[in-house]
Amino acid sequence: MNAVVRALFDDAAITGAQAAGLKDTSTAAMRAAVREWFELFFMREAVKGKDEDPAQRIPYTITNKLTKACFAEYDSSFTENGTGKTAWLDGQRSLIDAEKQDVLQWVMVGGEGFLKPAPDGTGRLAYHVVRRDCYNVLARGPRGITDVLMSERSRAGSDCYTLLERRTVDGSGYLTIRYKLYVSENSSTLGHEVRLDSLPQYAALAPEHTYSVPFGGLGMTYIRLPMANNVDGSPDGVSVYEGAVQLIHNIYKNEYQLGREFELGRSRIVANADKLVTPDPEGGVMRLKDDVFVGLDGDTNDKGLTIFSPALRDESFERRKQSYLKACENIIGLKRGILSDVEAVERTAKEISSSEGDYSLSIMDLQRMWYDALLETLRITDLWGQALGLCDAQAVDLEQLLSVSWGNGVLYDADKDWADTLSMVEAGLLIKADTIDELIEKMNAPEWDNGKFDGERFKETLAHYNELCAAGADDDFYKPAEWMTTIDTPPFYAAEMGSSWMTTVGGLEIDTALHVLDVNRQAIPGLYAGGNPAGCFYGNIYAPQVPMSLSGHSTTLSYVAARNCVDGI
Repeated sequence: MNAVVRALFDDAAITGAQAAGLKDTSTAAMRAAVREWFELFFMREAVKGKDEDPAQRIPYTITNKLTKACFAEYDSSFTENGTGKTAWLDGQRSLIDAEKQDVLQWVMVGGEGFLKPAPDGTGRLAYHVVRRDCYNVLARGPRGITDVLMSERSRAGSDCYTLLERRTVDGSGYLTIRYKLYVSENSSTLGHEVRLDSLPQYAALAPEHTYSVPFGGLGMTYIRLPMANNVDGSPDGVSVYEGAVQLIHNIYKNEYQLGREFELGRSRIVANADKLVTPDPEGGVMRLKDDVFVGLDGDTNDKGLTIFSPALRDESFERRKQSYLKACENIIGLKRGILSDVEAVERTAKEISSSEGDYSLSIMDLQRMWYDALLETLRITDLWGQALGLCDAQAVDLEQLLSVSWGNGVLYDADKDWADTLSMVEAGLLIKADTIDELIEKMNAPEWDNGKFDGERFKETLAHYNELCAAGADDDFYKPAEWMTTIDTPPFYAAEMGSSWMTTVGGLEIDTALHVLDVNRQAIPGLYAGGNPAGCFYGNIYAPQVPMSLSGHSTTLSYVAARNCVDGI
């Protein structure tokens, strides 16, 4: 972590009055958590005095694989690409996309971060990731962060330069940026202040400037993982692997212990010390290698050679590691096999479905976060372009211009789904039509609904739904707008749908020992029931709209019934 920023993180003065009054709003617990996230991410070898071996590189593996999955088939474009401002923004969109993987990975490490636009001197803006360990939040307002301090380090010869950049936004949304440059002989201290033009790259910076364009924020895109803060409940973002930090330490300890197991358990030959030396051709003595031979000094008994070769417990360590890795996958929402080894034989269909479902939702959350960040960065880019004279002030509808595709085949295979649809049409399980009226006619055919389907009411419902889609708001059932798509493009498909119940309502009545009762509510000897056949478990009410699992209920009651039968209860 940058030494200057770390000093602020630790609430320590940098050098006298230079940091006076600048205090990070984060709690001590939050600052400690941020340090640990980055230390785990950068840890490449065992730390002296710490019984941990980070050979697995767990944080890097997590963030790297999630980033690859998120952007595997990603593509963005502008639906309208003409000249002037739209073309300029489209070029900036490409530059933003070039940083997407770095942005996402660093945000996952630190829980949050900034994407900062800056002029590159060519009539365009460049984009830089500001990591969570390189800035301090000095103030927050109702709309988010209003005061932030960032640092940038550079070297010139033997001197170490630190640029402090402070951004504040007032109540009207106007941004003020202040710069100060310091020089020191080492990176652990801030040193003394010098002129900004002491380094060529900072010569054009003004010590302080307030922009007339109301950015509404800090002129940067704030990106935060969509996760609740489980460190201190504050607005600060948390790392994607925060919930698994202790498990990661356990894995590293396990790796260290496994290494020690191999080191201490390697084969050795034990003998009297005098037997481990041989005459040297030049008149001295040669000692055999100490990593194989162990000499016992002062042993008067000639015991000859003893081979020490204990059995290793590597399988036990491996099982424990796999247990930790699977727990990490569960907590973070990763698909089984991302970190752990996949044992397909031992995995049930339910386990596979649950793991893949969690993983898909995790990726979708990240994709939605990036889409929002891209849109916000384009908005800020437009304002910077106006403020710097790089584009005109013409209003543009960025949501209409921007088109993002996440591809086909990584999480959802549209081609396979389409092939399955066609096969169901061929099998007669789906109705296909080129118009809505044709679809209604086929749905009313004898082999389907035999004239019972209300076509007119269906058309009214469909028209109303399309109106809601066009408006972007479902006022009837509150379906999220992002999942609302008009049904107006042929061909049209229909399928017969029904409902199923996973229980027996009003089924067999049982007592507390799981005996089936007769009409007089007396136990029938030798007859037991558990699970769904025991309908009285639900009384006369069953709520099919509530997601639940019946496996625990069925398994437990079946076990109790079998035990009672064996015991003669």
